[in-house]
Amino acid sequence: INAEGLEIPVTALSEAEQTECGADIELPPLELGVKAPERVTAKYSVSAVTRLETGLLGMNPPARIADKKPVFADGDAARGAKRGTANHVFLQFSNFSLAEKDVEAEAKRLFEKGFLDKEQLDLLNLPALKLFFSSSLYGEIKASRRVYREKRFTTRVSSSLFTFDNADGVLLQGVIDCFFENEKGCFTLVDYKTDAVREGGEQQLIEKHETQLNLYAQYIEKLTGKAVSDTYIYSLTLNKAIPLGKPKTS
Repeated sequence: INAEGLEIPVTALSEAEQTECGADIELPPLELGVKAPERVTAKYSVSAVTRLETGLLGMNPPARIADKKPVFADGDAARGAKRGTANHVFLQFSNFSLAEKDVEAEAKRLFEKGFLDKEQLDLLNLPALKLFFSSSLYGEIKASRRVYREKRFTTRVSSSLFTFDNADGVLLQGVIDCFFENEKGCFTLVDYKTDAVREGGEQQLIEKHETQLNLYAQYIEKLTGKAVSDTYIYSLTLNKAIPLGKPKTS
């Protein structure tokens, strides 16, 4: 549940308004996907999935979801990881209509309501967040009549897609940062990234995260019956939206 976040209620399209993207259905409010049967034992984060040269999916890094606290390196790497988390928390819980007017005031409001702690408040990259709210991509989000933010999902997929075999299948979990209905009547998928990359590192981000976004798009289409026509990585390091085009969902 966000803190008065931007989520526009879903209303059904008339038959005349339906497009090649597919007909509208109302999304469940809390979860995308389906619950897996109890026998599923392999549980992974979508963000750790990568596509190998063989075409199969593998894990990179090979980190299974576990009940362990993350261990950060010392120095700049730790600070960078914490800053990335802080920026994600802000984008998760903020009221976009307030943040676009005054990022600092919205950050303070989130701190006062307990959504950000003091360390996270101090680590926020306020200039980068301001640039996001002045971007053309945010303009599209603002103009959309249907916006979904921070949607968590759990889904079961066949282990035949992976390099390892598990008779009970594989349980994938993920969090979709944002997707919204675009002017085509399809969905646009947006994923915020805080990776430390140099100027000109757009392709590096695409290669690292494309499989993750393709899986997100696949789940959105499976649930809604509507196409994802556009996919973007928004880099808070490069301060730009990086288009990936139409995702590969089959």
